[in-house]
Amino acid sequence: MSRASRTTGRATSRRPAGPRALAAIAASALVAALGLAGAVLGVATPASAHNRVTATVPAADATVTALPETFSITTDLAMLDLQGGGKGFAVRIEGPEGWSYCPEQPEIVDNTMSVPAVLGGSGPYTLTWQLVSADGHTVSGDFGFTWQAPADYVVPKAGADGNPACKPDTADESDADGAASSAPSGPAVGQDGAQVPLGDVLWIGGAILAVLIAGGVTLLVLTRKPRNDRTGGDSSGSDSDSVSDSRDRGPDADAGSNDGGSDSGGSGDSGSGGGSSD
Repeated sequence: MSRASRTTGRATSRRPAGPRALAAIAASALVAALGLAGAVLGVATPASAHNRVTATVPAADATVTALPETFSITTDLAMLDLQGGGKGFAVRIEGPEGWSYCPEQPEIVDNTMSVPAVLGGSGPYTLTWQLVSADGHTVSGDFGFTWQAPADYVVPKAGADGNPACKPDTADESDADGAASSAPSGPAVGQDGAQVPLGDVLWIGGAILAVLIAGGVTLLVLTRKPRNDRTGGDSSGSDSDSVSDSRDRGPDADAGSNDGGSDSGGSGDSGSGGGSSD
């Protein structure tokens, strides 16, 4: 083989990617998967965010000595009152000796729900609330407080004007919004009782699955042996030795072999000539 041919053969042959290159590719895939997971989680988190209570009147666990004008619940986001009139919103107040107060239509203004303040006799009370969050989900909660009525306070009679009594704990079937006449008991103030939507769970699960798959591919690539190690290196070593020997001999060795061939041919001709002479 001529030197030009050997040079062309060396230029066109490509060595397989080494472990470092494979590791770099696998690491890039893993980083991309982690970035995708972070993006998915970043999108899913705002989608599943509900209104959170930031203030209440009265405050949780407070002792009230003067009756405020209204009881109110304030959240971090505007409440969703599409139909107006507080549909889907409710407040229930329960006090000592079975006293209860359930205004029919709370007033909704931006991020605050309020009802006229009415209480019975002194003692512990529980205020339970229900509202529609900005994302359309219903959230609810409750908190307690203590009422110390002034000496001249007149306890309003349950069911009288301005003091609607609470209905039994049964859902109002005729309510198109599915809101009950009394808000169900729920978590404490600052928490929401709605479940995480199924779509958000699927997004998060898919992101975690993508990260696991990328990690498995990375582990497989890093632990896989190079092809040369599986097929053996003897044949490649022999080829490289023969190429090296031909380089060491150089053009003089090739010329010498050609001269030797010519001499052999000449001696053969001489022999033939001698034979014919005889």
